[in-house]
Amino acid sequence: MNEIPGSNEKAPESGRALDEPVNLKDSELLRELYCTEGRSLKQIARLAGNTKSDVHYWMVKHGIARRKWSANTPKCDPKQIYELYWNQGKTICAVAKLAGISFTTVRNHLLRETILQNPPSSMSGHLRTRWTVRYRRTPFSEDEVERAYLLGFRGGDLNSARSSPNSIMARVSTTHPAILNLFVQTFGRYGHYSLTPRQVFLAGYDWQARTYLDNSFSYLVDSPRAFQPM
Repeated sequence: MNEIPGSNEKAPESGRALDEPVNLKDSELLRELYCTEGRSLKQIARLAGNTKSDVHYWMVKHGIARRKWSANTPKCDPKQIYELYWNQGKTICAVAKLAGISFTTVRNHLLRETILQNPPSSMSGHLRTRWTVRYRRTPFSEDEVERAYLLGFRGGDLNSARSSPNSIMARVSTTHPAILNLFVQTFGRYGHYSLTPRQVFLAGYDWQARTYLDNSFSYLVDSPRAFQPM
């Protein structure tokens, strides 16, 4: 027996035939499909030959309230979404498949995170840009002695800035090999670095050491006033 697409989830509980078109203007029928039979907006739209927006419009017009999320709805961990999307570079579709949730749910979580990390005046209603990470980065060790040392380094020769929403750039410019060695020993275990010779006006030449660090180094770009002496 041939099945009607979109109608094989469950048979109608009323006397309506399976191939009978759905009239969205019929409030009783729409309420029965949504509330009694538990169909989704997408399924109703397929039966009516309309869009989900059309179904939602008529539900609002008929005063049919959206049902609350079921306890059986797959739950998701925001940390897992963050890890898969930002750190592992997965697409939204891939994250949704791995997490067992919908594309829209993943995007809403990412958009909510964007709103929390950006001032409202700068929001455009889109996800913040995801920069491609070419080299593996290691998070900060969370050692307080090392943190104090790096803050002191920043107060001297080190220059740091946020290069992207998920990346911290650190660099030094010097003519002394000892400073270059210090930079490599300090940041070499946290990520890729580059040493570039440059021609400059005053000294004639210098070397610039640069690295891009994990977002756990964000304290390097915070205001010094945010840190109180122990």
